[in-house]
Amino acid sequence: MTTAPRRALGALLLLFSFAPLYRLLNAEDDALRQASVDVAGTTLALAQTGTLTVLLLGVLLAFVLPRRVVLTRLTPLATAIRSGSVTRWAIGTGVLGAVLAAAINTFLFRGLYTNIDEISSFIHARYLAAGALAGPLPAGAEGWLIPNMLTVDAGWVSQFPPSHLLALAGGAAAGAPMLLGPVCFGVLAATTTLSLDRLIPDHPVPTRLTGVLVALSPFLLFLGAGGWSHVTAGAFLWLALYAALRARDGHPAWSMVAGAAIGLAVCSRPWISVLLGTTATLGAWLPAYRGVGWLSSRALGTFLGGLPFAIGLGLYNRALFGGATTLGYVAAFGERHGLGFHVDPWGNEYTALDALALTSGDVIVFGTQLLETPIPLGAVIGLSLLLARRMHKGAGLLLTWALVPIAANAVYWFHSTRMMYEAAPAWLALAVVAVVPLFQHIDPQAQPSAQAEPSAQDDPDDMPAAGHGPRPSRRLEAAGVG
Repeated sequence: MTTAPRRALGALLLLFSFAPLYRLLNAEDDALRQASVDVAGTTLALAQTGTLTVLLLGVLLAFVLPRRVVLTRLTPLATAIRSGSVTRWAIGTGVLGAVLAAAINTFLFRGLYTNIDEISSFIHARYLAAGALAGPLPAGAEGWLIPNMLTVDAGWVSQFPPSHLLALAGGAAAGAPMLLGPVCFGVLAATTTLSLDRLIPDHPVPTRLTGVLVALSPFLLFLGAGGWSHVTAGAFLWLALYAALRARDGHPAWSMVAGAAIGLAVCSRPWISVLLGTTATLGAWLPAYRGVGWLSSRALGTFLGGLPFAIGLGLYNRALFGGATTLGYVAAFGERHGLGFHVDPWGNEYTALDALALTSGDVIVFGTQLLETPIPLGAVIGLSLLLARRMHKGAGLLLTWALVPIAANAVYWFHSTRMMYEAAPAWLALAVVAVVPLFQHIDPQAQPSAQAEPSAQDDPDDMPAAGHGPRPSRRLEAAGVG
């Protein structure tokens, strides 16, 4: 990405993080849309106040706290983070995330599902666990129907694709269905750590710190503690990215693992998984292109790995909903459930202006909820893109991964911050990489040195890097931060 588009993208993220574009939404006579406007308005007010407060405190601390003291305190921390193998860090972050999610599930959710998506999925999963494709239709079936379920020729089913349902069914058969969310969340944290270590190998501190933040993120934890289909899709997609990076660096057989993981994700959340699965593979392989044979072998492996799941999804759809490409969502709600700008299933016109307004609210609320920070993470990432002189390898893929769900959801009538679950680790990684250089590139003992001018063409697979001012701190650089 060249400098001008990168800075334009950074400015756009800043705009969406602070501008009240959500007010453009037509929320007349629609309580759900009005609630979206209210939540975005409240969040933006807190973000504006919080950002101003943090900036004022930062300026004050800059005068009060010597730089040498800050660097001295951070060096042992950086050394500790860098110590140990990445495998141990991945296991640690995975276990931490799984344990925290299980605790939330046990003590806060009390082992219960809290959303209609989870409830309808689990009802169907119990029949699958018993060996039935659908539940038997009771007398007066209309009295038993709940949202997101429907009756078909085969019986009583949910609208959701099969892989998440089968995972829930496996948990039910084992007597521990509530562990699915925490286990998948642990996999998400672990595969994030492993993937980032290969994507940004020269910067172990930011990548490992991102894994910890994934495991501690309130937004991710409270979703990961439940039974949403996001938890399985997120785990499979980040596993796919890790496998794609292994295929890039080593044997093409890893591409079959990537294909299988993408297939499982698509059978859980089709739209976003097709897009992020494509990002995982092509985003990892195209910048490392080593010839037609090299790329073809990995593409073939991905195809073969995903083919059984594509066939399985088609057979499942045909058996329940009458066509290999007919998803349960469309069978339940009709063509109004599809992508594009049209009247949605509830009778509201979804226009391009509504998409702009709802996307604005998504970016504001998601950027604040991810770590419950006073400054939206979208603003941190945007400022980094806007001001960075150059970028490190890895950011092209991360940035695409972070922004694809925003674009994908813009052409879909249903908006919620949970739709960003699968992209959240990429947002955290970009934010951490943007912030960490603030603590590394000033050495109180070093003299300012001349900096090379950035090239007119940045690497196509970049990430924001420190480059404004004196060289990195020798102590932090030795600890692996720089």
